Parts: sequence; structure tokens; C-alpha cells
Amino acid sequence: MEKNEMNITAGMQEAYEAKIGAEMLDRVGHNVNGKGVVHELLYRDKLNVDPSNILQGKHAELTSSTTAIRDDLVVKQGGKVVQRFQLKDTPNSVEKTLQQTCNHKYSGTNLFGTEETTKAYTQKAATRGTTVQKMTSTGISSKDTERIANKALGKSVSPDCLLSGVKNAGKVGGIVSAGLTALSLITDDEDHDCQEVIEETAKSAAVGATSGAAGFAAGECLAGLIAASNPIAGTAAAIGGAVVASDVAATFVKPVAEGFSTAIHCKNPAFIGYGIQEGIDDVIDRIPPLSILSGLFGLFW
Repeated sequence: MEKNEMNITAGMQEAYEAKIGAEMLDRVGHNVNGKGVVHELLYRDKLNVDPSNILQGKHAELTSSTTAIRDDLVVKQGGKVVQRFQLKDTPNSVEKTLQQTCNHKYSGTNLFGTEETTKAYTQKAATRGTTVQKMTSTGISSKDTERIANKALGKSVSPDCLLSGVKNAGKVGGIVSAGLTALSLITDDEDHDCQEVIEETAKSAAVGATSGAAGFAAGECLAGLIAASNPIAGTAAAIGGAVVASDVAATFVKPVAEGFSTAIHCKNPAFIGYGIQEGIDDVIDRIPPLSILSGLFGLFW
């Protein structure tokens, strides 16, 4: 993964989550139940980047009222509402939702929930003797909605929510890096065979995934130290920390990925060790304090 590609992926998730948190605050203020609004915003964006919706001219938006009885989100096409959604992020209180569906409160809309809410609702509904309205998962985790809301509110983030974010950041980093590398190889003036494109894309995906995950984790830790007293400063620290940590991670992982690739190609495991050693040396050279410590260690060893 080249330097410019790393800069694109670093801090991407932190910046996006900060934007969602700001929208949440604009919509409902410092509401302890803000994670439900975060869920609505995330699903709105998910629908709006869906290629199928883009090609059909469909656009999702939140309803104007924050206390709408039936619809939280609607999809419009040509100025007309073509889909309606009621979104739930209540994995610990699905009994109330079940009572509402049994009373046909949401019969005129599509009932969607976070991954955890949908699982709990479906399990609870199965114990009922009557048929209840089906809930479909948005594919969004309550751990992510809670993390984003808590950061915007200046509250601490639990380890489970942090790990969920790290996983997402790694996935995004890997996909973006692989896509950029593949596009670069396919469109440049040089003649690359299929095997080379596959190998370079795979290596780029590994570097992007690792650097994205490492960057997000570091950014979250920095934000946690500052956000309680100043959420805005915490967000800035998170994005800056993500870029720095992502840079360090990419510096290490790139030669390691090269080592694995060469080891497989040459059928010589020794190249893996060479790649790891090169990665360590590159990180030491990149961080001045580590370079000094390394030099002192060499003098006395």
C-alpha cells in the first residue's frame, strides 16, 4: 500500500463516526437514548450508498419528526415515498416492541433492527403462539451505535464496543486499500498480468486492514483520554492518532506481507523472518525515540 493510499484509509472511520455523532447531537441533543438516532443515520447512509438505490434514483432520509409514531426513515423516488422504515435499537427490551407489533402499530411500515435487536426479537417472537410482524436486520451492531453515541456525548466506550469498531475499521481499510491498488495496476501504462494484480491486491488488503484496525484502536484510546472533558478535542485527537498509528502499522506490515509473498513464491520460509525483521527495522527508523534506543542497545550489547 502506497503512502497516499494509507493516508486515505487512515482516520476514515473516526471521521465518519464523528460526523454521525454531530448529526445525532443536532437532532436530539444530549439524549441518553441517542444511539437509536445513530442507528437511523447509519442505515440512512447505508441505503444511500447502495448502488441499486443510486441507479433507481432512490434517496433515504429521516422523517422530520424525532418522535414519529410509525416511520423513522423513508425512501423517496421522484419525490414520492416508496419505502417506510421503523428502526429499533433495543436488544434488551424487545418485549415492548413485540406488544406494539401485536397491536399492529407498525403494520404499514418495514420493521428493521440492529443485529442484536433482531436476534433477540426473533427468539422472543418464536415463543409466541400468534404470528407477529417480522423484524429484519439492518446489518448494524448495537455495539457500534452505542460507541458512536457515547463518543459524541463524551462518555466512556466499553471494550466490546471498541473491538467492534476495530473490526469494522480493519475491514474498511482492507477493502479500500485493495480496491485502490487493483485500480492503479489495471489503469497504469505498464502491462501487469493477472497473477501480479492478485498478489499486489492481496498484500495491499493485508496492509490496509492491519493499519486501519491499529489506527482506529489508537485513535479511540486517545479520544478516551480527552473526550470526557472536551468531545470535540477528543475527536480531533482520535483522527490524528489514527493517522499516526496507521502509518506505523503500515510501515511494519508492508515488508512482512512482502516476506510472506516471497516465501510462498520461492518456497522458502526464511523470507518470512526476513520480512518481519525488515518491518521492525523500518518502524525503528521511522520513530526517532526508538532509533535512539536501538542505537544505545547496540552500543552496550
